[in-house]
Amino acid sequence: MKQYRSSHTAFRIGSRILAGTLAVSTAFGAMPQIAHAVFAQDQMFSQLNLLTYEVLTSRGDSVPTWKSGRKYDVRMIVKNAGFLTSDVVPAEELKYKGVISCIDVDMLHCGFTCANKPEVRLLSKEHEQLKIEITFLDVKWHGEKNALSVSIGAPKTGLPYETIDVEVSQCVMPQSEPDNPPSPVIPDPQPEPEPDPGYGQIPDYTPPSSSNDDEDDDNETIVPEVKPAAAAPNLIIEKYTYGGQSVEAGSTFPLTIEFINTSKTHRVENIVMSVQTAEGLSITNASNTSYFESLGPRKTLSKTLDIRALGTEQSSSPTITVSFQYDYIDNNVRSERTSSETLSIPV
Repeated sequence: MKQYRSSHTAFRIGSRILAGTLAVSTAFGAMPQIAHAVFAQDQMFSQLNLLTYEVLTSRGDSVPTWKSGRKYDVRMIVKNAGFLTSDVVPAEELKYKGVISCIDVDMLHCGFTCANKPEVRLLSKEHEQLKIEITFLDVKWHGEKNALSVSIGAPKTGLPYETIDVEVSQCVMPQSEPDNPPSPVIPDPQPEPEPDPGYGQIPDYTPPSSSNDDEDDDNETIVPEVKPAAAAPNLIIEKYTYGGQSVEAGSTFPLTIEFINTSKTHRVENIVMSVQTAEGLSITNASNTSYFESLGPRKTLSKTLDIRALGTEQSSSPTITVSFQYDYIDNNVRSERTSSETLSIPV
């Protein structure tokens, strides 16, 4: 555990130097550039990942189509595999699913604007890898591009600023028009007929109306509006427990994993969960693969495995990788998805 703290302290120092550089650039009127600092190989690198995002109405309903000028809420779940929660969040804010203020979140200049300050909630516990939920309220899309850029960092606790770019698939991009449309063709004027001498003026002629006009109107083909496919469901680990704040080397402890289907509309089926332990941990009296028949929208399942801490000195916080493989059906089409997450066990 001391080796982990030492590496983490070195990473914080590098992050503070980067934050100072941004502050000096801003003071002289220069536009700050988000840069990735370079550290030695034995230091810990940040691993910021977007797990899922949703476009919602003010009532919390999922939005399948986002047209230009409309305002909706955007909620995303972000995980940083390089930091424990206790290293970033101060003790007074260590409350599961509580609102925190130690992490700065800003929407960068992109095709979206938001006048409100985002709400950040903590979705991880003290000795778990950092996971947060970010909610932007009344986000307006301007119709130019569908890339949403978000900057996340906590300079006071050593979490460096990083940028996440989200391609919002619900946005309906406008169709491009040709640069030089063809000019309309104006026919040449025709000379008026001369009257027939001796018989007076030629009477006006009215052509008979065609009965097919009404039929053409009735036979017009109405093209239905094509709606984009709904967002694919994700399986993510909502929480996990191992009997306390840490485990003793040489002991066997129960590991309980609880995962959730993030979709509000789609059921997932044929779920296969695989658990792979790193050096220092092993599964006892059970297989590393579990099967679940199905999981409804916004529902959770849990699995408990007996894990033995071998007591090696390779790592004071060995990891466990949990992988999911599952199916879902959208518009009568079955699709397959996979996902994985890494858990840290302090020994």
